[in-house]
Amino acid sequence: MNKVGVGFIGAGMIGQLAHIRSFTSLSDCEAAGLAELRPILGREAASLFKIPKVYPDHQQLLCDPHIDAVVVVTRRQATGAIVLDALRAGKHVLSEKPMAHSINQANRLVIAAKENNKIYSIGYMKRHDIGVARAHALLSQYRQSGELGKIIFMRCYCFGGDIGVSDKGYTMTSEARPDGLDVWSLAPNWLPKPLRNDYAQFLNVNIHMLNLIRYFTGSMPRVSSVDLSHDNGRLVTLDFDTYSAVIEFGEVAYSEWHEGIEIFFEKGSLHVCLPPPLAEGHCAKVTISDRSGTKTIINNKHSEWAFLRQAKSFLDDISEKKVPICSGEDSLLDIKLAEEIWQMYVDKR
Repeated sequence: MNKVGVGFIGAGMIGQLAHIRSFTSLSDCEAAGLAELRPILGREAASLFKIPKVYPDHQQLLCDPHIDAVVVVTRRQATGAIVLDALRAGKHVLSEKPMAHSINQANRLVIAAKENNKIYSIGYMKRHDIGVARAHALLSQYRQSGELGKIIFMRCYCFGGDIGVSDKGYTMTSEARPDGLDVWSLAPNWLPKPLRNDYAQFLNVNIHMLNLIRYFTGSMPRVSSVDLSHDNGRLVTLDFDTYSAVIEFGEVAYSEWHEGIEIFFEKGSLHVCLPPPLAEGHCAKVTISDRSGTKTIINNKHSEWAFLRQAKSFLDDISEKKVPICSGEDSLLDIKLAEEIWQMYVDKR
C-alpha cells in the first residue's frame, strides 16, 4: 500500500484532537509535516504526534515534495487563502468548514481545485457518521419502496451544549496567535457590516445543518422564511416543493447536546440523534417509528468516530481518485443557501 504524505496546517485543539490524531492513527497516512505559527505549540504538537518536520508557516510546508495532501484547520478567516495556496501548490486538500464566507470566495477554491486536478474535500464529518450513513440509506429505501408513504415534513435542529472535549490527547501553550495571515472577508460584500460577525458565527456552527439537510434530501431547497431576530433561538423554513422543512438552532449553557434530524412520512418517521462532535466512540442514534412502534436501528455508543472515518475517506479519495462525499463543488451549495437565508433576513429588516 502506498502511503499518502500528509501535512497539517494548524495545531489548535480541534486540529489536534479531531484531525491530527485521526490521521496519524492510520497505516496509509505518512504524517510528513506540521505548519504552526506558534513555535512552541508547533514543536510540542509535532512531538506528541511524532511528526518529523515543523514549519513556521504554511508556505514553507507547501514546498515539501514529500507532502501530497494537507489538512487545513486554522482561523476560519484564513482558511480560504491557505486552501487556495495549497491547491495552486499541487496539494490535495481537506479543510475545516465553512470552506469560505461567500459564494464568490468558494467559487475561487472550486475553480482552483479543478484547474490543478486535485481532491478538495470539506470537513463535514457528520456525513461520515455511521448512523448518518445508515439513516441516509434507509431514507433512500423508504422513498423508493413507499412503505411509509410520502415525506410530509422535516425538522433539523441544533442546540449545542458541551461538545465532548477530552482533556487528554492534545497540547496547548499560552502563546498568542500571531497576526499577519492573509485573511478573506468574513461575509459577502452585500451584507451590512454590523451583521458580518453574526453571519460568520452562523456559518461556523450551523452550516452543518444546511449540509445535512441537503445530503438527506438530495436537493437544493428554496428559502421560505427566516427569523434571525433573536440573539439565541432562531428559525429557518425551507421549501422542497412537496414538503417543508424547518431548521431550529441556538446554544445552551449546560452539558447536554441536542442535535438531529426528524423526517416525517405519512405512515411513520425516521429520527437521527447526533452525538456531541468531539465525543469519540459515539455515532448518531437512529430510530424508526411506525404503526408497530419505535425501533432503534443504531445505538450511539462503541462506534468508529466520524472524524476517523472522514480521514480514511480522504485518503481513499486520493488513492482511488474518487469525488469526495463532501466535495468543494457540492459544499459550495451550502454557502449559496446560507447567503440566501441571510439575504432574506436583510430584506425583512
